[in-house]
Amino acid sequence: MENAGQLATGYNGRGSLAIVNGGRVSTNGIAVVGWQVGSRGDVVVGQDSSWSNTYFLDVGYQGQGSLLIDRGVVSSQGLTSQFFRIRREVLL
Repeated sequence: MENAGQLATGYNGRGSLAIVNGGRVSTNGIAVVGWQVGSRGDVVVGQDSSWSNTYFLDVGYQGQGSLLIDRGVVSSQGLTSQFFRIRREVLL
């Protein structure tokens, strides 16, 4: 899956994203897991799967977020600022 803008999992409520079985997700913007207060986002990146971001990835921005990387790959590259920010909980 290729996304030309931002990707939010758990923007205003509960959301989940499973990238498994060799799946590939590419985000050409910001990616947030658990955006708004009271929301929850969960992302799993499974074996031989990947998630790449051209700007930044924020887990638990104002809500709750979890990121499980199970033998997969997650990368994040900033355009002007490069960071991988994790605010709440991360399972590695």
